[in-house]
Amino acid sequence: MERYAHRGLHGNDVAENTMKAFENAVEAGIGIELDVRLTADGKLAVFHDSTLKRLVKGDNRAISTLTADELKEVRLKDGSQIPMLFEVLELVEGKVPLLIEIKTQSKVLSSLRTEKALIEELKGYTGEYRVQSFNAMAVNYCRRHLKAESGRLSGDMYSCRRCGDFVSYKLSQLTREKVKRFREKGLKIYGWGVYDESKAEKLAKELGIDGIII
Repeated sequence: MERYAHRGLHGNDVAENTMKAFENAVEAGIGIELDVRLTADGKLAVFHDSTLKRLVKGDNRAISTLTADELKEVRLKDGSQIPMLFEVLELVEGKVPLLIEIKTQSKVLSSLRTEKALIEELKGYTGEYRVQSFNAMAVNYCRRHLKAESGRLSGDMYSCRRCGDFVSYKLSQLTREKVKRFREKGLKIYGWGVYDESKAEKLAKELGIDGIII
C-alpha cells in the first residue's frame, strides 16, 4: 500500500510543508503529499492555506499577493522559511514519490496559471509524482499535459464523474459501495483525513484501496 506523509512528516517543533518536514519523510522512506500555490510573480510556493494567518503570527497576507522573494522573508512559527517547489524537487530527487496538490482560487474554475507553472516546473523532474486537486479543470488540464497520473480530491462527491486517473477521497466518507463504483470506472483510490497511521491503514485494508495520506 502506498503511503504519503501529509504535508511532510511534521509536528512538535517542525512545521508542515517545510524543508525539514520533507527531509524527515525522505529519511523515513515515505512519500510526500504537499500543496502548491502561485505567488504574485508566477512562482510556485509550497503552502496549504491561501493566507499566512494560521502559520505566521500577526500576518494575514495572501500568498497570491506576495512575490517569491517576499515570501522568503517570512518566518513560520518554528522559524523556518516557506519553500518553493523547485527546492523540494531538488531535495527529494526521486528518493520518494510526491503527491502534489494544486491549490486554485475556486474549486470550479481555474485560470490555469498554476497548472501551467507546475507543468513547466516538472519538465526536468525524473522522480515519481502524481498531481491532484479539488478542481476538475486543473485535473483535466494536467492529465492532458503531464505523463504522470492526475486525480480528483473529494470530501464526499459520490459520482466523481471527472476524476482523471484516480480519486483521493476522505476516508471517513468512503464506503465499499463507493470503492466498487470507482473500481468499475478504472480508478485508483487514495484515502485522506485520518492521520493516525494504524487507524488509516486498517480502514484502507478493509476497503481495499491503493494508498493513504497520513
